[in-house]
Parts: sequence; C-alpha cells; structure tokens
Amino acid sequence: MRKKILAILLVVVLSVSMLPAAASADGGEFTFDAETGTITGYTDKSVTELAIPAEIDGVAVTAIGFQAFGYFFNLKNVLIPNSVTRIETSAFCYCENIETINIPDGVSNIGEVVFIGCDNLTSIIVSENNRAFASADGVLYSKDMKTLVCCPGGKSGSLAIPDGVLTIGHSAVNCALLTNVNIPDSVTTIGWCAFSGCESLSSIQIPKDVAIISDGAFEGCTSLTSIFVADENSAYTSYEGALYTKDMSLILCCPSGKTGNFVIPNGVTKIDSLAFGVCKSLSSVTIPVSVTQIEYWAFPNCNSLTDVYYSGTEEEWNAIVISEGNECLTNATIHYNSTDPEPAPVKTYADVPETHWAAEAISYVTEAGLFKGTSATEFSPNGNMTRAMLMVVLARLDGVDTEGGDGKWYEKGMEWAVEQGITDGSSPNANITRQQLVTMLWRYAGKPASNASLDGYSDASEVASWATEAMKWAVENGIIKGTKKDVLSPNGYATRAQVATIIMRFVDM
Repeated sequence: MRKKILAILLVVVLSVSMLPAAASADGGEFTFDAETGTITGYTDKSVTELAIPAEIDGVAVTAIGFQAFGYFFNLKNVLIPNSVTRIETSAFCYCENIETINIPDGVSNIGEVVFIGCDNLTSIIVSENNRAFASADGVLYSKDMKTLVCCPGGKSGSLAIPDGVLTIGHSAVNCALLTNVNIPDSVTTIGWCAFSGCESLSSIQIPKDVAIISDGAFEGCTSLTSIFVADENSAYTSYEGALYTKDMSLILCCPSGKTGNFVIPNGVTKIDSLAFGVCKSLSSVTIPVSVTQIEYWAFPNCNSLTDVYYSGTEEEWNAIVISEGNECLTNATIHYNSTDPEPAPVKTYADVPETHWAAEAISYVTEAGLFKGTSATEFSPNGNMTRAMLMVVLARLDGVDTEGGDGKWYEKGMEWAVEQGITDGSSPNANITRQQLVTMLWRYAGKPASNASLDGYSDASEVASWATEAMKWAVENGIIKGTKKDVLSPNGYATRAQVATIIMRFVDM
C-alpha cells in the first residue's frame, strides 16, 4: 500500500515541478496550471497569510494541487475562494501554524492527508451551503455524517465520534494530544493509518460491527498498550491487548506502547504489515513455529528489538517467508527452539539490604531501567535526589533514550522535560523538594484535576501556590504520604529511596 502511494506521489511531484509561475501576489508568485485550473504552489514559503485568487489571467482556480502549500511553516491564515472544487492530497501538509481553516461552498473533493502535520489546527469549518462536506465540533465529515474525513491535528483531550458514522477515513485522526477516542457502534470501517501518531492514546475500544481495519491503523500510537475488541465482533478479537483476526491466525497490531518481551500465541500463521509498527520499546519477541509468513514492514522502527525467541528449528525459521522492510527483526539474535527470554539477574546493592524499607521500590525502578546506582555496588538510598535526576527518570519512563549527548549526563533528559513542559530546566543540580517532585509528576501525568483537601496537614500553608493542585492530586492518589501523620514537609528534600517509592506508586496507579 505505501509503495503504491509513494509511487503515485512521485509522479505528481515530477509533473507539477515543471509548471511555470503564472500569477503574482505580494511577496511571491502563485504557480498555476491553466489547463486544469490548479494552484500548484507559491514561491515565498515564508508567507504568513494567503488569499488564493478565484481566477488567474481569466482562468478560474478550481483546485489546490498536491502539496501546493505543504511545509509552509509560517502560514497562519489562508482564504480559499468559492471557485475551488478540489483540494488535493497533502495540499496543506505540515502548515504548523494554521489554527483554523474554512472550507467554502464549492469544494466537493478533498484528498487524503490534506492537513497532516498541522499540529496547531484545532478547527475545520465547512460552509453550511457545501453539499459534500460538513463539520461538527471542528472535525471534518462527509455531508451525510457517515465518514470522518479529518480530525484536526491540534485536537486534544477526548474525541467523541458521533453515532451514525460508518467509516473513519485514511489518516483521519492523527492527533498527538488526544487522550481518549470514543468509537460508536455504528462504525464498520477503519482506514489505513486512521489513528497513526495519536501518541497520547493509551487504550482503544473496537466496537462490535467493525468489519475492516486497514494496515497501520494504530501505527505510532506510542502510549497505546491495549486494544479491546467487543466480544460480539465477528471479524476481530484481542488477546493480551493486541489485535488479531477472529480466528487468531493473523496478528494485525501489537500496540506501540508495549515494552519488554511480546509473545505471539501459538496458532498465528501470519504477521501483518505494520503489525509491530514503531514498537520502539520492545526488546524481544516470541514467535511460534506456526508462523509461516511475515508481511512487508511488519517490524518497522523497532529499534530496541535485540532478541527473537523462536519455538522451531533454524531450518523451520529459514522456511518462513519474510518480506522486505523487516531488518529490525532479521538483524536481531534468533534463539531457536526457545520460547522465553532468559530472566535478567536481579540487581542488588550493598547499601540496600533485603530488610530496607524501600528495597522493593529500589529493585523495581532499577530493573525497569529508570534508576541507576551511584556506583556498581551502591544505590545511595539516603542521598538527596536532584532535579536533573528526576528529569532523566521521567524521560526514561516515557521511553526516551537518555544516553549520550555532547554535554552533561542529564542533557537529553532535561531537553525532553523542558520540551514537555514538565520543568523549565533551571537548577538541575539542586536537590529536589517534595513539592517540586510532585509538581513535575503532576505535569507529566497531564495536570489531572483533584478534589482532595490538604486541610488535615499541619503544614499545608507551606505548600506553594504553584504546587497546591499537584500536592492535592498526589495525596489523593496515595503517591505521596506525610513524613509524619499530619506533616507533608513540602520543602523537605526527597531522598533517592523516597523518590523510587513514589515512582513505583505513580506507575502502579
């Protein structure tokens, strides 16, 4: 599918690149194909506002061509005239600053991924007089509201798809900030890459009448750990959070948020294209001898995959039809006649005996790769935790590779934390206070609301205003407990053992 699309796009690119500049506007020139009435580009990519003309040299502008305004990173506002009837594939791709776009009366055809990469686009508004399309809550649908065409990339929080929608189109919902999607029972078809790049989705429910799920529907959903399928669905099923055909012969999707080892159950005969797309945190996969075919690009961008545990012989492995694009799989170490990875040795530290009050938490965070010892033999449980240490721990928890970098040991973790709005990156080597700790955790969790009260603590007045909501949330969820029965000690420094315990509680929420 992807090869075909790329080939088509290449032909289009070559053809439009030969078109001359045919009309001018302030700051640049439109390029225009007079034979088809298609705007094919604009010569000044730094432009912030564009009013597309209704005609050029007496010829009506009826189409906006492939990538005509693609990668116009500064473009904020664009006016589309009523003369336009067609907006072609990728016409406004990666216009990162557009927030709203209006679709006029005459547009009757909108290509695929027209607004992909428009990460600040929150609203697509369709003229009420348009006969082909409609919009609801800023989302683009077909006029009859049976097809979801495009959810703007800047949408955040929850998306409730209206009842009556039958089809979720190709690449229709590529929204990194969406945390929840409600798919109604009316939906029967989910297009290719329909939810690709929804990085904040942790789970999704497939309703009973969905009969078609195309390749890569959930590719790149890096927080997705569970796909649930309604028991009544006759086409698909889920097992251990992964998506399969109903007869369990084909694995369609291992959620990208899966970590560690993933076991494909015996009886599966084929691994579908993009089934393990962008499973960056998978370190190993167990493949049964029943598998006979692995489709194109089944394991793309599985960069941490180091081991494959295969239940058959080397001869049987070599008989599997493995299509191209699976180098992450074939370059891993293949363990024949094996179904389970060797258990990693439990890390122990001389200064953390089994009787230590935080021994379980310290073992948990070190085995998960979140913490490292201060030396090969010591953890320093009573040592103070620094702000930089917590930045790195949270980055690792989010799957970020914090190793390397040209500067300080915490450079990559701090860059990530600042980009995510978790911290401003100041005073990285300062010891972290308990209220700073919970505030960073709270921001990492998405700033959830809390109805808790701190009135039961004698030092509640010492909690800073910027940390109050975070502290309420942490207390309500049992993430942080008082140093004494009624004492929070918000300005007290947190030790490494205390933070290890808090992180374990946070992950287990």
